Amino acid sequence: MSDHWTEDASFVVRRSGDLAEVRICGTLCRTDASAVRRRLGHLIDAGVTCIDLDLGGIQDADPAGLATLVIAARRLRGSHGRLSFSALSDESAEILSRLHLFVDDVSERRPQAV
Repeated sequence: MSDHWTEDASFVVRRSGDLAEVRICGTLCRTDASAVRRRLGHLIDAGVTCIDLDLGGIQDADPAGLATLVIAARRLRGSHGRLSFSALSDESAEILSRLHLFVDDVSERRPQAV
């Protein structure tokens, strides 16, 4: 399997076969949601069935951004894949849990600011 990296200011992908690690930085809001949805969709269309989203760099998210995650999770579930998360704050994990987005697959939580 070959590794493939793409990067810009807010979206980094490391792909190996049907697996992809994606780091999103900045905001996951209405203005960014369509670009993130499109990029995740391209990965799924290209045969990626397991995506791990590193959300440690997310500064803010709104309902449109969260809907992007729901759409990606549904598409992956439809192809017997999965969406998992890493580097989540406790607050982010709680929100994703309420959306039923595979929070039991969280691989690492980010420390809370004191």
